Amino acid sequence: MKKIRTHYDNLKVARNAPPEVIKAAYKSLSNIYHPDKHPGDPKYVGIMQIINHSYETLSDVNKRKIHDEWIKSQEGEEKVYEPKIMNTKPTDYPKTERTKVSYVRDRKRNIKESILNAIKNIAFPLIAFIGVVVVMAVLSFIVDYFDSNSDYNNQKIVYQKTPPVQYVAPVPEYYRPALDPNGKSWPSKSGYLIGTKNGNNNGLSKVTIDNSGNNSDVHCKLVYINQNTAHPVREFYILAYSKFTLNKVTKGNYDIRYRDLRTGSTFRSEAFELFETRENDGIKYHDIIMTLYMVQNGNMKTYNIPESEF
Repeated sequence: MKKIRTHYDNLKVARNAPPEVIKAAYKSLSNIYHPDKHPGDPKYVGIMQIINHSYETLSDVNKRKIHDEWIKSQEGEEKVYEPKIMNTKPTDYPKTERTKVSYVRDRKRNIKESILNAIKNIAFPLIAFIGVVVVMAVLSFIVDYFDSNSDYNNQKIVYQKTPPVQYVAPVPEYYRPALDPNGKSWPSKSGYLIGTKNGNNNGLSKVTIDNSGNNSDVHCKLVYINQNTAHPVREFYILAYSKFTLNKVTKGNYDIRYRDLRTGSTFRSEAFELFETRENDGIKYHDIIMTLYMVQNGNMKTYNIPESEF
């Protein structure tokens, strides 16, 4: 059995993977190999085209079925048909003294039995085979007739055979970077990255990022959203199973964007607003806690985003 490369291999999933696993694998590979993340390197354009083509095939039920049949035809072994050899050896007559009349009569009877056996072993299977061919031809004509006269939404359904998959080099694995984006070692404890700005710090609100339910360190950004623009104002690092609090955050609209340093995937929280309200007994401000995606029943939704939006 020969080994071939398939769309399942390109997306790094099992051949019986459900649609949601295939979709998750596609998103993860897209986040790593999208050309926007590797400007100036043309090889990632080709890799992304292969990933897109594999996902397009496996996410479509009909295309995936055709691809699975193609795999079976390539990896399966053809069975060799061995025809049954009939025993045509004439009957051996017992060596006894017989009259000429009885010998002739026995000879005729054996010839008759041989002819009947030949009809049974050859004619009947041949007739059955012809019958099957005729039935298949009639069924094929009926199917073609109804296919030629049936439209779905006024468009005829056309099934196109998926071309064979060309071999491509395996997609490299993600490795956690040894240094932070500023070329320095990652901090030994949760906190702001050295050399980054600490903006929007003239307010009263607090934002706590809860990573206590996550088994991976995360690289985070507090992003200020002003109308149609968004730009990071603080950049920090949180260890696995830890929390970190941003103090004196200016009022306004924000979201949190972060990278899982174990897998390389990037995410964004839903937007939230911090405000300060002056009351008789002082100023009312926000003190919120955001739990990251691996914590069940987190108080904010998170979304997978491409590298260009991180």
